[in-house]
Amino acid sequence: EKIVAAMPISEGHIVPIEPGSRMHAYFYTVKGIFSCEILVTERGKEGNIYIMEVECTTELKKFQRRQFYRLPCTIEGYFRKDTQDVDKGIIVDISGGGLRIMTQKPLEKNNYIYIRFPVEMNIGNRDIEVVGRVILSLESPNRKDCYDNRIQFKGISHELRETVVKYIFEQQRIIQRKERGEHFGKEN
Repeated sequence: EKIVAAMPISEGHIVPIEPGSRMHAYFYTVKGIFSCEILVTERGKEGNIYIMEVECTTELKKFQRRQFYRLPCTIEGYFRKDTQDVDKGIIVDISGGGLRIMTQKPLEKNNYIYIRFPVEMNIGNRDIEVVGRVILSLESPNRKDCYDNRIQFKGISHELRETVVKYIFEQQRIIQRKERGEHFGKEN
């Protein structure tokens, strides 16, 4: 009936929530993310941890965090900032809204980069060229010479976004056929 949670922390400081406050809560589970409205009924302290007791006031609903499905992949891509030399990276996932690329150098957050990468599609191979903004760049925990960069597409045309989404759907169908053991070349 009730849930006990730690008080939220923002920039290293506890955010005190008053009893009677209503807000949205998000629950991360193995079956996805769920959300509901909650009511803070009590607050207190257990040991060194400030806590609040809450109750759900609405039903849990499945929450879709991303607007676009993210396809795991391995695509060699090329990128550059302004007039700098072109560098290589490995795109490890892609969606209609952006991509994740592994590079040997960190990329500066909020910088814009030009990205070019090939995709194999039913209608033939195509090079995708797009501008993206660096959302995040972190050193890989497994390798000291590798950086994990999240890029958000910016100013992408509707047609180009549709091409990326179509590529993702085609790849999903190929993966599903492999999982079902179907032969390639057969259209269902």
